[in-house]
Amino acid sequence: MCHCNVINTDGEREVTPIPSNQDTEFESSACLEEYDAIGKVPHQMKLHKINDSVKFVFPFIIEGMEFSDSLCDTGANLNVMSKAIANELGMCDIKPPHGSVKFGDNSSMIPYGFITDLMVQVGGCLIPVYFYILEMENDSPRALIFGSSFLATVGAVVDYPNRRVCFSKVKRRIFYPAVCSGGSSYCITIYKE
Repeated sequence: MCHCNVINTDGEREVTPIPSNQDTEFESSACLEEYDAIGKVPHQMKLHKINDSVKFVFPFIIEGMEFSDSLCDTGANLNVMSKAIANELGMCDIKPPHGSVKFGDNSSMIPYGFITDLMVQVGGCLIPVYFYILEMENDSPRALIFGSSFLATVGAVVDYPNRRVCFSKVKRRIFYPAVCSGGSSYCITIYKE
């Protein structure tokens, strides 16, 4: 039987037996040499770094209005809707803001307000979403941004190698494509004043 030096949670070294596979025979000395050095991993491979957080687009419906390509941003902490879209949807239950929003480029702004539990239809599911309403340029290409809270709610499974995402709690076999971030940052956080 082979043994391996292991460091336990208390930081102490232990000699632990390595389970043997009945189909494979190990020579005891070769096994100990291979696993003796801490941090030395047999058959180690190098992975290449991914430099950008991935953003996805997907279709959905709010209040009967269809949106074909709103942004699902894995780096955003909250959900954002432009004031123009809120007005177009006839949103009248906009609550006053209680803090400021800080963007990934370190700029910040006070939102127009926020809407709680707005029902968003994705596929056959209705999802309650909390949106911060921001005044954006009228020609903003992504006037709706869905962040990590939305991704968690729909059970998003991000397939980074194939640059796509599926919403496992909505429908597992439908994938939405990644889009190029275009150099701008949609990452935002909230700072309460």
